[in-house]
Amino acid sequence: MFPDDINSTEYLEALQHALDGPIVRHEIMSTPEYMKVYSAVKHYQDYACVEPPAMTTMCCNRRLYNWLISYMTKNIRDIKDKALVLSGPALLDFYITQWEYFQTTHMLIGRLFFSVDQQWIERQCKQDPNYTCISSTLIQLWYFYLFRRLTTHVMSNVISLVDAERSGRAIDSTLITRLYKAYVELKPEGIAKCNAEFRERLGA
Repeated sequence: MFPDDINSTEYLEALQHALDGPIVRHEIMSTPEYMKVYSAVKHYQDYACVEPPAMTTMCCNRRLYNWLISYMTKNIRDIKDKALVLSGPALLDFYITQWEYFQTTHMLIGRLFFSVDQQWIERQCKQDPNYTCISSTLIQLWYFYLFRRLTTHVMSNVISLVDAERSGRAIDSTLITRLYKAYVELKPEGIAKCNAEFRERLGA
């Protein structure tokens, strides 16, 4: 249950609890749960509009946006930390699986926080080109806090698997295919160069 006071710490704690299911534990969010969170985000904005105009609304939207980005950044860093202690097929499978979860997650977040995009981010984008829609921002977080910091680790493990296969050992070659697909699906600047290197180093 979300408290009426949007400025209370309990409000954001309730929001985090609701998001932890699909984002941290990868649980399927039911329609009633989805509508509850969507309505809570919308209520936050409607409540913000009650008091004097623009400034309060802007501050509340910024607070909600900053909270969301901080929350997602922490989760992505946690994934990165878990990946760094893995190696071999376990590492590749973990990265691929987490990327597949993340694709679902970032679309879910984009829908739940659509009103923030519509009412605030679009206006901010016109004033500051560094702002992007929430869905695009989450992709950038994945790229900067996970992909860039894991690429060397992942690639060295890919090369080790390829070397093992060339030495006659059996490996799950679908992992490399799926990993390349995951790389292709990630769009920020610099990925095209990384994909070219990926193919070159595998002799593809």
